[in-house]
Amino acid sequence: MDLCPENRSVTPVLNTERLFLRPLQRADATAIIAALNDFEVTKWLSVVPYPYEQSDADWFLTHPQSDTRRTWAI
Repeated sequence: MDLCPENRSVTPVLNTERLFLRPLQRADATAIIAALNDFEVTKWLSVVPYPYEQSDADWFLTHPQSDTRRTWAI
């Protein structure tokens, strides 16, 4: 669901009683690296470097996707 069709350059924050979704931030790099260095997580993903390093997280966080999909942090 696209929550913000009138302005595709803005990813909204979604906050409910049980869930908080927001755009990724540079401060998320440590958590991303930890999660993606767990092979039990990575094995279910289609294209993720393993082992996942700081340079991979830096690239991911600084290169926006070219399509209209959003990247969320939970």
